[in-house]
Amino acid sequence: MTDEAANPYFYIPDAGNLNLDQILFELREWNLPILFVCKDENDTKYLSLCVDSFNLNLRYLVTAIKNETLISMLSQKITVYEAFREAFNDFPSNIYIFRDANLNEKSENSEKTEKNEKPEKSEYFEKNPNENNSNKYMIQKLKADEISDEILPRKEAVFKSRSKKINVYLERLINEMNDEMNDEMNDEMNDEMNDEMNEEMNEEMNDEMNDEINEEMNEEMNDEMN
Repeated sequence: MTDEAANPYFYIPDAGNLNLDQILFELREWNLPILFVCKDENDTKYLSLCVDSFNLNLRYLVTAIKNETLISMLSQKITVYEAFREAFNDFPSNIYIFRDANLNEKSENSEKTEKNEKPEKSEYFEKNPNENNSNKYMIQKLKADEISDEILPRKEAVFKSRSKKINVYLERLINEMNDEMNDEMNDEMNDEMNDEMNEEMNEEMNDEMNDEINEEMNEEMNDEMN
């Protein structure tokens, strides 16, 4: 078990632990990831953005995202803003705000972020149940229309990093997407082959039954005639 697996970055009740997959941008002087990707035990990716780091009382916007969308963002085909909005559309039930468990909710910065997020009163907080996790957060589930553009990256902001790590990560995502497509194609081909085999078997059985019935009828008719 790796250190990341032993100490996951986030926890989601419906998905379990989220482990850090790749840091895309960070404040190195604070060792603070700003834009990064996590993944759950089923290898679903989650694009994560630090939307508030006031006094290191951290808030993160986290949403499930398709590999295809990540690849488009890292390849500069879409902006970071568009990647988040596409992810919201693809996974409307997998959008979360994580808040530092020790966050002072009465701070001026907190009230500003609350206004931008527009959470419903029916939404709830839940403490991370993983006692071994040094990152203690509370989680709030949101809807796409509750997230203001003000907490997202600028609409024109393009991900421009071309570091070796990012290129390696991009290549891995592309390979994963190709593997998924191949698996889907194989499943479809197998389904088609199974359907064809079943049809052929059914036709053969029907032909055999019809032949048997015809033979019996002919024999009966011959007996009657004789």
